[in-house]
Amino acid sequence: MFSAVRSQHSGVDICINNAGLARPDTLLSGSTSGWKDMFSMGPSWRHPIALPGLQVNVLALSICTREAYRSMKERKVDDGHIININSMSGHQVSPHSVIHFYSATKYAVTALTEGLRQELREAQTHIRATCISPEVVETQFAFKLHDKDPEKAAATYECIKCLKPEDVAEAVIYVLSTPPHVQVSLALTAHPLEEASHPQRRTAGRPQGVGTTSWPPQALCLPADWRYPDEAHGAGDLVSCGELGLPSPPLAAWLLPLDFRC
Repeated sequence: MFSAVRSQHSGVDICINNAGLARPDTLLSGSTSGWKDMFSMGPSWRHPIALPGLQVNVLALSICTREAYRSMKERKVDDGHIININSMSGHQVSPHSVIHFYSATKYAVTALTEGLRQELREAQTHIRATCISPEVVETQFAFKLHDKDPEKAAATYECIKCLKPEDVAEAVIYVLSTPPHVQVSLALTAHPLEEASHPQRRTAGRPQGVGTTSWPPQALCLPADWRYPDEAHGAGDLVSCGELGLPSPPLAAWLLPLDFRC
């Protein structure tokens, strides 16, 4: 795939890792084949550039990240961007047992993005790494998860207000529009969150809430020297998009404690 990109477009300046899937196999009764299928491009998935058994949620993301960075480095691109489309399941475990294993893969994406940020800093590059974590997005995801029960899959999107793919695309465009000294991580939700009006409120299993009482709340951007506060050091210094002259990002509710500017 990257060889084709190199020959047709010279290389990669922006890498967006978006692919992901889930299977309805719980931790206590799930099948090994189901877990493997969750990671792998199964027999029902066909693409001209697919590699048999390529692990989608974790390994494919890592391979694409590595190859994109190599492409940028070879061409001396120092302002590239690697964006991982994660999930809120990568920051808090859902009560729905059928996606617990999927959540584990998304926690891996959270760790991989933070590790990438650290390695980019060590490499003294200005290439940025960003994580975008949506809630439920109305795609084919549920139909893959419940492939034997299409009615249940359809009900997944009918019982709650969902994000649209366009919402995630707008978040990507917003992230790419930020100036080089600003780094943003976004969690996207289709619902207003009460916690967004309490900048220093922490709830179990969730990141620190930030924002205003309006909806969508003002997502916060970070200066280069910002550090996520620990329990002993208060809220720290936060800079709003308005103070930086930036528009509010679409549907941003939480700023996640990772992927900040190197």
